[in-house]
Amino acid sequence: MAAKKLGEDMEEVNKSLNFMSEELSKVAKQQMGLLEFIEDVKQLKAVIKEKDKIIEELKKE
Repeated sequence: MAAKKLGEDMEEVNKSLNFMSEELSKVAKQQMGLLEFIEDVKQLKAVIKEKDKIIEELKKE
């Protein structure tokens, strides 16, 4: 009886761990997407900053 209960508990723990592992993988994938997006935004900010400098120089002329 105790062995059966232990087996059922272990099965439940394994199911829970598998679920959490899948969810963690999803979060990691989303996190990578966000990091790529942040890098894109940083690059766009740099381009905008450079263009703003050019605009300011042209205004001075």
